[in-house]
Amino acid sequence: MWRGFACAGLIGFVCLAGCGKSGTKTVPVSGTLKIKGQPVEGVEVQFVSEKFAAVGTTNAEGKFKLQPGAVPGRNKVCFRKFDAGQLKVDPQAGMDAGQFSAMQQAQGGQTTIRQLVPPEYSDAATTKAEFDVPAKGTTTANFDL
Repeated sequence: MWRGFACAGLIGFVCLAGCGKSGTKTVPVSGTLKIKGQPVEGVEVQFVSEKFAAVGTTNAEGKFKLQPGAVPGRNKVCFRKFDAGQLKVDPQAGMDAGQFSAMQQAQGGQTTIRQLVPPEYSDAATTKAEFDVPAKGTTTANFDL
């Protein structure tokens, strides 16, 4: 679970370092994610380069579009989706699934939240997934985990 927080921390750091008036050039990137051949809705897709991080979320067909786009060149790619079981997790109301899980672990309780993406793909620091973003962007950043 701590890997998920490391991924979120890395994304936040890269965004702070890479966003704003730094002039980082991004290009449009979209694609499809499948897990075991099936599209999965609600998966957070993150492209991370040395300069920038971009995020998108899959729809019911597994399609995503990165906002605001990705940096051309080699990007690490991580995917995150949590299952909260019977818990009602509403990021708009406050805690998201990762924050709730951290709270439970800190209090010594068993977490009921689990990562639905295989662990080798859910951490930006250790993910096996990489993608070479073309200079003009792509609509075919497709993954099947």
